[in-house]
Amino acid sequence: MAAKRSKIYPALIIMVIFTGLFIYLGIYDSKKIAAQGLTEINFVGNNLLDQSEYINFVYSSKDSGTIFTAAEFRESLLKHQYVVDVSIKQSPDGSAKVSVKEKEPEALLKLKDSFYLITQSKELIPVLNGLKSMNYPVVDNFRIDSIDHNDISKNQDIYSAYKIINAAKILNRKLLNDISGIDLRLGGDIVISITGFKPFVIFGREDTARKIVYLNKLYSERDRLTQSLAKANYIDIRYKKSIFLGIEEEMK
Repeated sequence: MAAKRSKIYPALIIMVIFTGLFIYLGIYDSKKIAAQGLTEINFVGNNLLDQSEYINFVYSSKDSGTIFTAAEFRESLLKHQYVVDVSIKQSPDGSAKVSVKEKEPEALLKLKDSFYLITQSKELIPVLNGLKSMNYPVVDNFRIDSIDHNDISKNQDIYSAYKIINAAKILNRKLLNDISGIDLRLGGDIVISITGFKPFVIFGREDTARKIVYLNKLYSERDRLTQSLAKANYIDIRYKKSIFLGIEEEMK
């Protein structure tokens, strides 16, 4: 029995040494990967801008020829106005998969001669060159009493448009996609334009949830109402339990 134990112990010691060596090499290799520069970068999750726009943004912050580690690249990319979070998975050859979480635009706000994106988190961020899509409802003609770019709810006009967009998004995404414009009319009754509708919609100011339900019902039955909608100049949904079509009668 003593002879057998003497053979087992050296084998066990050798196994422990090799295990420790593999762990050390694994840790060393991961540190080496993290410290080396990125050789190839591929983005996923970038719906607002092409990856070249993001890469140019990162490299424009440093001197020409600067080599970024994954940590440095992430830190720089997080400073971009469209970016919420970044994770990078780097391979031993230096290539990296960059997963980007971007802010979520809900609408375009026209402010004088410039456009801004209204985000889901109630921010205003500028429209940058290279934006992949401008297919959002355009919010226009609001009262410029105060605008906080970090919180649009402080401007009642803009916030009214945001609530309409959010309600449409919850009820029917197709309806939201077809809302082309929200005219705030400088504090007057809000008017909505819908792609495929000849008449504009007088929405008003109060009771957003109820009116969106009415608007969605009208939108869902638009094929059945084709002739009536073709004759109408406007649709008025300001009143409870009623939808009015404004039709001009031909004078004989």
